[in-house]
Amino acid sequence: MATDRNKQPSPIKSTIRRRVQTLYMIMLAVGVLILGKILYIQFGPDGDDLRDKGKSVNFSFFRQEAMRGDIYSKDMELIATSQKRYTVGIDFGVEDFIKNQYFSKHYVKLSGQMAEMFGGSPAMWQQRLKTAYDRYVRDKTPRYFKLTPRLISYEELVRMRSFALLNLPPNKGGRSEDDEIVRVRPFGELAARTIGKTTTTPVKVERPSELSDTTTKTRTEMEVKPISGLEQSFNHRLKGVNGWQLRQKINSRFWQPVESPHNLDPKDGCDVITTLDMDVQDIAETMLSHQILTNRADWGCAVVMETATGNIRAMANLTRYEDRCVEDRNYAVGGRFEPGSTFKLASLLALLELADYQLTDSVDVEGGVAIIDKRSYKDDHTGYDMISVKDMFAQSSNIGFVKSIREEFRDDPMDFVDFLGQLGMRDTLDICLNGEAKPMMWSPKDKGANQWIPNLTLNKMAYGYGFEISPLPTRTLFHAVANNGVMVRPRLVTEVSRYGESIEEFPVEYINKKICSDATITKARECLESVVDAGTGRILRNDYYTVAAKTGTSQMLFTDGTASKYNPYVDVNGRRQYLATMVGYFPADAPKYSIIVCMKSYTGNTFNYYGAGLAGPVFRAVADRLYASHTEWQPTVETKVKSDTVEREFKPAPIKGGDYKAVRRVIRELDVPLCDESEREQWVKTSRDSAQVVVGDLNIPENLVPNVIGMGAKDALYVLESRGMHVTLEGVGVVVGQSVPSGTTLQRGQHITLRLRR
Repeated sequence: MATDRNKQPSPIKSTIRRRVQTLYMIMLAVGVLILGKILYIQFGPDGDDLRDKGKSVNFSFFRQEAMRGDIYSKDMELIATSQKRYTVGIDFGVEDFIKNQYFSKHYVKLSGQMAEMFGGSPAMWQQRLKTAYDRYVRDKTPRYFKLTPRLISYEELVRMRSFALLNLPPNKGGRSEDDEIVRVRPFGELAARTIGKTTTTPVKVERPSELSDTTTKTRTEMEVKPISGLEQSFNHRLKGVNGWQLRQKINSRFWQPVESPHNLDPKDGCDVITTLDMDVQDIAETMLSHQILTNRADWGCAVVMETATGNIRAMANLTRYEDRCVEDRNYAVGGRFEPGSTFKLASLLALLELADYQLTDSVDVEGGVAIIDKRSYKDDHTGYDMISVKDMFAQSSNIGFVKSIREEFRDDPMDFVDFLGQLGMRDTLDICLNGEAKPMMWSPKDKGANQWIPNLTLNKMAYGYGFEISPLPTRTLFHAVANNGVMVRPRLVTEVSRYGESIEEFPVEYINKKICSDATITKARECLESVVDAGTGRILRNDYYTVAAKTGTSQMLFTDGTASKYNPYVDVNGRRQYLATMVGYFPADAPKYSIIVCMKSYTGNTFNYYGAGLAGPVFRAVADRLYASHTEWQPTVETKVKSDTVEREFKPAPIKGGDYKAVRRVIRELDVPLCDESEREQWVKTSRDSAQVVVGDLNIPENLVPNVIGMGAKDALYVLESRGMHVTLEGVGVVVGQSVPSGTTLQRGQHITLRLRR
């Protein structure tokens, strides 16, 4: 036992113990150094900077983009919306890409698939891919190659994910995808300028700083920027409010969202509901484009508006570039031109309202050529000396309006100018579109050269020259006449909403609830109807609905430096440019829509530059489409069949009025039942009931215009010309209308137009 108690420790154990103690001391020293370094980093002089650097590297705010609001048509059809679009590329630097030779195995097949989807030849795509890959292998840059030549939809993205090489996992095949929110118009280019266009541009925005609760940082972000149209005018409603989200870096490709008091959820933009009818917009643009391309016009615009509400159902603006038309300018709102003869409606209203003119009053137009205040004026459609005020408007007499306006307002032209202001012709209409052109119209109170010129400006204004306005005020004036004198502000937007809940409404607004008296409106509407019945707008006359309208063909100034030295309306090559206009409303007896069509053309491009011939067909096509869409305006099949049956089975053939002996001879030869109520005067009129023809005397006082309705052309010509009237015939058959009403005072040399129909 003593021996065991006095036994010495083993040298091996002592060695191990010393080694462990040494290692422990070393580790303790290293730990103390690390702890000291940590304390130094945390509380040393560079601690704050290092902490900030760590935060800036590992934490960052990412923008949460708000969805831009949608734009809808009147039927809640989507006409502008935001959607994601994608780009796809290949990252040559991913793990195992070169090692496993994925590129050489699949790029040939991928090239064929890319050619099929985006066009080009497979050989071209092979060359592009091989060149990019070889460059990376040689220079290690650039690592990323963009495959898609354009932004693609989600459906196209899914298709590309099935392509060779791209169908591999991203860490093997190198597929890389990026998305971007873009603005999309489901109806394509329809109403593109009215809806508006957008672009994506880099902008500097302030974002919260990840380093402090109070500081901000400036960062460049891509943002949708509106360029025109409703996109621009309602940008404050459509754009919404972007949000921010703090994220922590996990690896080079993944950032984890984290909580922060500065996190801000995005707030989507509002939706805008318009008054546009895309069916009407389609026919307006289609016909306008056809007419522009056929006649080689420079540009054209068309606006369709509902009479009662002022709702704009279509607004088309097209510019011709060789053999295609593009919506790139809003001529209807932003253009400013001398309106020409369409402005004669304003002059007519002034004469009727302020000067107490009557439609039967006569005006001497001097055969269509006159010298007034030492200047020459010419008519294109009249060739007579004396015409009525109604015919003066229907035949669009420049001389008649110059002489009438000059006679009534030359002593106080401000009365005329103030009346134009009452008609809404001197101010902007303030519709919800940016860029509306302000009318440029002078008054006697304006001072300075080339503004109000005595004995000239008033004369030129009488027939639509010497000032400039956009097409929209012209159409609004015609709209007011159709609306019984109530001038409604054109309305393009009815409501702004978010998630179906109304935010802001745009009710019907009135510019002027009565532009003139009811009597004046009645006379003006009669004159507008006469333009279509017997005047320059006969192209709009049809058997289905009535139209009231006015044509205009105004020469346009050359303002681009190409005008000749002596005449600003003629360029150095001798060409003239014209604004052809057709504006009016229908049905004339109960107006529902008003339409204006304007087109600009050169004499060198086409001979068809008149308002009726160039703009008229577009007006007619739009009106026909609208009429066809309103079945309540059309007779039912039962009514039409019944009417045709009665006409065919019970009524005798019509017999024209005229010379009594000739009428009796025709009735006798046709063996038609006769009721003779005449006293056997030379001239008789005829009528009919279900069983017989009734003949009565046509009393023709020597000093009054006779009633020749129901006569044949030969007899009507004899009766009128024997009394010194100049007669124009339109159509064939029996007289169904005369431009000068019967019973009015007869004036020798007076012009009258007779409308005939079979």
